[in-house]
Amino acid sequence: MLVAEDGSWTATEPDGALVKVHPDGSWDRSNPATGNTAAVKADGSWVTNENGGRKISAVRPNGTYEVTIDGQGTHESPSAIPQVPVKPNNPNAVTPKAALQPSPR
Repeated sequence: MLVAEDGSWTATEPDGALVKVHPDGSWDRSNPATGNTAAVKADGSWVTNENGGRKISAVRPNGTYEVTIDGQGTHESPSAIPQVPVKPNNPNAVTPKAALQPSPR
């Protein structure tokens, strides 16, 4: 785990996923084994990409969301909320932002 001077950090999780936390607390996770990705912005909004890009879930800052499968809109809810990466035991490390819960429809 590497913590930069600006507090950003990178880590490899036990499942092999690569995590990068930015100075504003936003973060990205990508898993080379599955091809799944997650990106959480500083405002808590987020996007996940699952099944090789076939399923994309996006939650906006107000909690509204959109789920597409093969580029087509669906009535599905996001399948999973991105889990916050474990912060390193380093006082200079930025705390990653939590992903927002999607609003009920």
